[in-house]
Amino acid sequence: MDGSLEARDCLTSLRAARTGILLKWAEQQDDPSFMNFLWFKHFLGTLCMLIWAGSLLILQPAAMLVFATSALAAAENIKGRPRVVDGDTIIVRKTRIWLYGIDAPENKQKCIVDGRVWSCGKAAKTVLKQAIGTKRVTCILKPMDEDKHGDRRGRVLAVCRVGRLILNEWMVKMGWAIAFRRHSTDYVDEEHTAKEKRRGVWIGAFVKPWEWRRQNSK
Repeated sequence: MDGSLEARDCLTSLRAARTGILLKWAEQQDDPSFMNFLWFKHFLGTLCMLIWAGSLLILQPAAMLVFATSALAAAENIKGRPRVVDGDTIIVRKTRIWLYGIDAPENKQKCIVDGRVWSCGKAAKTVLKQAIGTKRVTCILKPMDEDKHGDRRGRVLAVCRVGRLILNEWMVKMGWAIAFRRHSTDYVDEEHTAKEKRRGVWIGAFVKPWEWRRQNSK
């Protein structure tokens, strides 16, 4: 900003000098010293241009940095009404998102309670759908494998919320997903709470989702 002020002051001085030139032109056309005055005016104009250019070079990187930061922030956030795929996956604006730090039973996965088999995977999906309803979600992308987003199924990782409700945390706390420690340990405490209170899948026996996928990958 100082460079811009200096340039502006310099231009003001140049305008004053220009007025002086008109007066001298009328009085001293044949005076040799008048040529020196013209040279000084030219020098002053050049100096003003250099100050102005310098101020641009100083301010431009800062402006570009602000623009780049804003663009990056926008790129790292996804907002919209989602389609729920399963208990830990949603699609927002054609982007397939895996809720970061959690793993829920797969849609075809079964669990056991009191000796009976039940569709815990479908139940987890239903619970997530009900938590979201028709509201919009805001998802903040999370890094995976050194600033790379995504997994083998083409999903990106993100922490998503509906209003103030953080879906990742809530699904684990309610027992419909477990903390996926490969991503993060953020929700381990919520998992312990759900297990102690026998919420969701913790009401009975179940196979860890990643183990179930390995067993049923063929």
